[in-house]
Amino acid sequence: DAILGDHPWSNSFAWLITPDYCDNWFGVICDEEEIRPVVKSLMLDGNILEGTLPQELHEKAFPNLEYISLSNNTLRGTVPSSIGTFYHLKLLSLRENQLTGSIPAEFSALVNLEALYMDRNALTGSIPIDIGKMNKLKEVSIYKN
Repeated sequence: DAILGDHPWSNSFAWLITPDYCDNWFGVICDEEEIRPVVKSLMLDGNILEGTLPQELHEKAFPNLEYISLSNNTLRGTVPSSIGTFYHLKLLSLRENQLTGSIPAEFSALVNLEALYMDRNALTGSIPIDIGKMNKLKEVSIYKN
């Protein structure tokens, strides 16, 4: 159920070949100015990823993550509530997948989120009311669900 799976990606350059994820792994952008490089962005749009998003996608695994963009893939299942732990997250784009269920209420804890794109999935339910209280949120796209 992991997004790595056995399915060939469009671009998996350096993934699982080199242990240093900041060393040219396609779609991984790091801040090299830190004492130890930290992942700032996961940008894997249109990369033929399939499977479910793991609950391990959370703040403890990527404490400085600001951008997650996994749009236009074949991700399915529910959106993990653990994504709501990313304090520094500014962009979350999961559009054009096959995600189901509702938008987790935990997303209201994404206090630095500026853009949320979840359109063209199979999401159901209502939008958590506290999302409307997110002061930095400027763009929301959840149509065609």
